[in-house]
Parts: sequence; C-alpha cells; structure tokens
Amino acid sequence: MSFKDVGTGTIGPNYRKSQTNQADYTGSITLDGRKILISAWLKKRNDTGQHFYSFSLSEAVGERPRPAPNHSAAAKAGQSGLDEIPEDDIPF
Repeated sequence: MSFKDVGTGTIGPNYRKSQTNQADYTGSITLDGRKILISAWLKKRNDTGQHFYSFSLSEAVGERPRPAPNHSAAAKAGQSGLDEIPEDDIPF
C-alpha cells in the first residue's frame, strides 16, 4: 500500500444481493492500516420523495492489520527529520 492509498476506497453495486434488507452498494476503505467495509442503502424520504444513502461501516473480520505509517512519532519527539539533511544539499 502506498501513501496515496491511505484513506481511499471504493464502493459499487452489490451484485450478490439476494434479500431486500441487504446493502445496495458495498465496498471498502483503508484507514490506519485496517480494512473497513462499507455498506450503503439507497433510500427515499417519505415526505419529499428525495433519494439519499444510508451507510454502515464495520472492520473486516479475518483481515490482518497492516501497520499504519507513524508520521507523528518524530513530531512527538520534537524532531522534524530536517536535521538529517546536510546544509550543502539544500538548494537555496
């Protein structure tokens, strides 16, 4: 998984839907190295007739958690990582 994949996911039609109470759309997203499953139902308001989505999120069962990148560890330690770059390598 690359950095750009963190916090991104997909959702699409639930082609395996066999009962009316099952989600109309399913998908997943990766957050903090964990796979989160998304279920969504297309609903219609009784008073206005407008359509909307209702969502449910749950952690994937049986998935091996991936270690999340710890970008805040250096910040908590008061380190920026910039002191590791020699001044000769800074172009300005």
